[in-house]
Amino acid sequence: MRFRYTGLPTVGGLARMTEHKILRPGDVMETAYAFWEAGDLPAVMSFVHHRIAFAVHPFTESSILGQGIGRLQFKRRLDMFLALCDVQKFHVTSLTVRGGEVDGRASFHYRHKLSGMEIEGSMRNVWQVADGKIVRLDLMTDTGLLGAFFGMGSPN
Repeated sequence: MRFRYTGLPTVGGLARMTEHKILRPGDVMETAYAFWEAGDLPAVMSFVHHRIAFAVHPFTESSILGQGIGRLQFKRRLDMFLALCDVQKFHVTSLTVRGGEVDGRASFHYRHKLSGMEIEGSMRNVWQVADGKIVRLDLMTDTGLLGAFFGMGSPN
């Protein structure tokens, strides 16, 4: 497992079993967040539509996730993120469902792998869910601060 959680099982098998049975947007996001908190990226990706559109706001050149379209690109960006840091903690603090839109708030604690430095913060994720799949993500956070954090130890 890439995350530093201990004592949590990998839940990828559960994601594959539930992939086609969960259709309500709130259920999709509660399950996807639980998989992310457990460090199971393949299970999270099972809920992502092949044409997902995603963007981090405000946009900066230093954003790892940035903007893009497609499950493969989204997974590559998440893999880059996980290559740079260990997720010490990720906790969903609220989840509000409005039709196909799910507004999630979360707190995080990351440790930079090269420098050993740590950062804590919060983010807002606005998800669009259709037919049991995540079709859009808009993530709002302090992108300048996180860009500087993830840039530590880079060759530039």
